[in-house]
Amino acid sequence: DFDIEKFDAVYFVHGGRIRGFQTSCQGEIDTTFADQVVSRISVQQAALSLSHADCRSTNEHVDSLRSLFRRPNGSTDSVSLHVVSGYVLRKLKGKVIAEELLNSYKKAESDKNKGAQANYFEELLHWCFRSDGVSTAIAASVHAEGSGKDGVRELTAKNQYRIPSFPNFVNVDSAVIENDDKVWCYQFTVSRTHTYRKRRTRSQFLNGISLLESTDEVVLVFAVPQGTKFSVPDTGGELETDVFEIDCSTLETVIASVRRLADKVEAA
Repeated sequence: DFDIEKFDAVYFVHGGRIRGFQTSCQGEIDTTFADQVVSRISVQQAALSLSHADCRSTNEHVDSLRSLFRRPNGSTDSVSLHVVSGYVLRKLKGKVIAEELLNSYKKAESDKNKGAQANYFEELLHWCFRSDGVSTAIAASVHAEGSGKDGVRELTAKNQYRIPSFPNFVNVDSAVIENDDKVWCYQFTVSRTHTYRKRRTRSQFLNGISLLESTDEVVLVFAVPQGTKFSVPDTGGELETDVFEIDCSTLETVIASVRRLADKVEAA
């Protein structure tokens, strides 16, 4: 049987790197190479690998972070390099600044590289939510450890912005439990729709939240770039859903958008 959870986890680590993908799908998911690359690079090298995501490499670039993409016409201008491993991007969080994530997001958008664009968008929004003072409703941010199931079990503290460990809670990129036990779930996407796995969401996510008494207390918010004509997937009426647009014009507009989104949560 095809293990979709294993596939998601492998893609989170390896992105489009086929060799690593094949090895991890057949055995244990190995993060050793990614961990070593991230640990040895400097802040300056990380910045160059993101903000100069093109084919004009320099000695300061660390191209082992990135994957090469070539458009069908095959010209030199058709080549671009992007960090497509969500795992690597998350590990880089202490070595990159939000402006670099935004610049890379815009470059990936220009290159029509949806995979890289989605990763940059997600990490940019995580960065905003983790920022001090983003909202009185967010008292702290926590990056879960262990398996995805471990992360769900840890969803007990209120008014904490929680990021799953590996790679996400089912259908959810992050979550906040409101002061009155209402659960705000966030899915960040650059696509016009998003897969919703009803059975897995119920069994592996909702049933694992100890404070949750009814799905009436759950809101699933799809955060998308402004102008995205997003079509909400069918949740079977199980959850309340909402679509929230993020203005990605500048870092200031992104932060302002995330602040408005976070303010929907009731403060402690």
